[in-house]
Amino acid sequence: MKFLFVFLSSVLSVVLLAESSVAEQAELIFKDRCTACHLDDGHGLKSMKVASIAGLPRWYVAQQLRHFRDGKRGAHALDLEGKMMQSMTQTLDDKSIAFLGKHIQGMKPLKNRRTLKEGDSKLGEKIYARDCASCHGEKGLGVRSKLAPPLNVQIDWYLEGQFKKFSQEVR
Repeated sequence: MKFLFVFLSSVLSVVLLAESSVAEQAELIFKDRCTACHLDDGHGLKSMKVASIAGLPRWYVAQQLRHFRDGKRGAHALDLEGKMMQSMTQTLDDKSIAFLGKHIQGMKPLKNRRTLKEGDSKLGEKIYARDCASCHGEKGLGVRSKLAPPLNVQIDWYLEGQFKKFSQEVR
C-alpha cells in the first residue's frame, strides 16, 4: 500500500511539473513572438490593426496559427497584417502552437470592445442575424463544429476590418 501511495505521488508530481512547464513555455513563446503587437494582455494594437486575441478558444488560435504558418491565411498580397503573422509563425512547431493556444485561451478578454461611434446598431443586428448567426451563434459565442470563432471577445474595429477583407476577398 505504501508503495502504491509513493508511486501515485510521484506520478502526480511529474504531471504537475509538466503542466507548469507547459505554462512557462507558453508564456515565454508568447512574450517572444506575440507581445510586440498583441501586447502583454493580448488586447492588440489598433495602430497596427492587430486583433485582440485574449480569451479566444485554443482550438481556434491553434487553427489560425497553423493556417498562417502553412500559407493558408495571409497569402493575399493586400493582407499586410496576415503577411506579418505569416512571418511570425514560420518557425512555430505544432507543440508551440498548442502551448500558445492554451495560454491565449486563459487570458482575460478585453472588456470594452465597443469603440466605434458611427453605424446603425439595429441594421447591424439584422445583418448579423441574416449573415452571421448561423455559424457564429445567436450571441456570437462561436460554433466549433462549424470552425466559427466567437465574435463576442473581439473588438469592433478589428471585426469591421475583417468584414472588409472578406468582402474584398482578401481573406
